[in-house]
Amino acid sequence: MIKNLIIEIDDDKITDIINKAISASEIQNEQKIELTHKNLTPKKMLRIKDLCEMFSVTRVTIHTWKKEGRIPYFKVSRRVYFDYDEVIKSLQKYDLSSVQNFNKARRTN
Repeated sequence: MIKNLIIEIDDDKITDIINKAISASEIQNEQKIELTHKNLTPKKMLRIKDLCEMFSVTRVTIHTWKKEGRIPYFKVSRRVYFDYDEVIKSLQKYDLSSVQNFNKARRTN
């Protein structure tokens, strides 16, 4: 059985209730968006081949840098990946000009 309830509310009160409901809904949506996108900035992930091209070095050099701890990396299954920002930050500690000069000289000969 359906019962009807009638309540008398003036226009200002209804407007206030609706505005509060809309405001609460907007706040919830903003919080959901913040939680969903928090700390999820896309990172440029590189493979060994990409680093070889970037620094004009061989795969052996990249593996050596990895082994020496010069560049941070991580593995997914058997694949090795590098975070672009972390690699750049890590390699700033080292003088790569000698490596690049050596490679330039080697290519011209």
